[in-house]
Amino acid sequence: MFTRLKTTQMISCQMMIWLMLSAAIAGQAQAPQPTTPAQQQAESPKPDSQNQRIVDPAKMPKPDPKQDKSLSAKIDRVLTRFEDTKMLEQIKIFMNNPYVHARFGGIGDGSGFGLGVEFTNNASKPSNVRLSSILHATFRQYVLATAGISVDPTGGKRERFQLDFTGRYQLRPRDNFYGLGPDSFRSNRSNYDLQERGFNFAAGWKVTKSVRLGAGLDFSAARVFDGQDPRFAKTPKLFPTLPGLTRGASLLSPQLFIEFDKRNNPGNATKGVYANFVASSNDSVGKDDFGFVNMRMDVRGYVPLGTPRRVFAARLIGNFNNPKGGSEIPFYRLAHIGDTQTMRGYRQFRFYGRNALAANFEYRFELIPGIGALAFTDVGQVFDRRTQITAQNLHATWGGGIEFKSKKSTLFRILVGRSGEGTRIIIGFGPTF
Repeated sequence: MFTRLKTTQMISCQMMIWLMLSAAIAGQAQAPQPTTPAQQQAESPKPDSQNQRIVDPAKMPKPDPKQDKSLSAKIDRVLTRFEDTKMLEQIKIFMNNPYVHARFGGIGDGSGFGLGVEFTNNASKPSNVRLSSILHATFRQYVLATAGISVDPTGGKRERFQLDFTGRYQLRPRDNFYGLGPDSFRSNRSNYDLQERGFNFAAGWKVTKSVRLGAGLDFSAARVFDGQDPRFAKTPKLFPTLPGLTRGASLLSPQLFIEFDKRNNPGNATKGVYANFVASSNDSVGKDDFGFVNMRMDVRGYVPLGTPRRVFAARLIGNFNNPKGGSEIPFYRLAHIGDTQTMRGYRQFRFYGRNALAANFEYRFELIPGIGALAFTDVGQVFDRRTQITAQNLHATWGGGIEFKSKKSTLFRILVGRSGEGTRIIIGFGPTF
């Protein structure tokens, strides 16, 4: 019995030891083992794409495009803004609008490039009454504002008789003045500020298809101030005795004109003749003593040289003033040469005189459809008396350029003119003449 009890105790001890060892081994297996970062990344469970939460793109935070300052990002932002605002559609609507018309270019000699807008009462439809107003400004601070009415009693069907009334206001702050006569010095360049307001009434009658006659009345009230170009002298300071400088001038001017037009295409003529003659009597309104008769002529001819692609064009321009008795002529109403169309190698208003005579000659040839080239030469002079018309007082320029054309008109031109006083680059809209 003692032996059986001893055996039973030994078996119980062995079972207890075995259970303890099994528990220890199991605990060691379940204890967390230290791992490296690489092991943790490798052992991390991969996300299940099917179990991911779907996010609404509209609710996701948008990236800030201003953080990207690269050139491509800037261009992309500008194009996106241009597209979002539908600017192209707005430009198309503006350009095709029958009531609103864009204007490009200058507003007279020396004004520089500018932009403007014209408002009309649907000029695309024939009407016996046409209202219009223009506001145009250039980067040289020249300004032109007009408002007018044009009446055609025939309602645009025959266009035989027309009445026009136009009011105007203009600022010309940098007009050049070098002195009087054909021998004025370039070193005496000065500039003045001309501010003018007035109105013009004209009646035109189309006698035949090519001939138009007319008469009118013009009123002009102008004042002269120091020029706003700081690079040059002020005309009132350098030439203080010029007539019309102190108080300006107010002039009332009845006019007569005749126009003859036999060109095949006024905007891009390849053959034909054009002539315009204007005569006016100018008298001062108020206490000033201004009075003179002005006569102007503009004669043009176009000859094709075997083909309409090659054309020889010529023009003769004259501006003549005759004082009444002992009266004077405001200096800014004197004749002058030197502008973007005549004497193109000289600066604007280079030569002033009582009278002026100039001629232009051009050889035009088409390079490809829509693009043409031309070579030109200009001659002219100013004079007070006929005895001053001499070869010594004659000035000449020459040059050439490129023109961009449509079938009906010249849209844009770039010319280079050369004279004894240097080289000029002329950029403008429309034909030279």
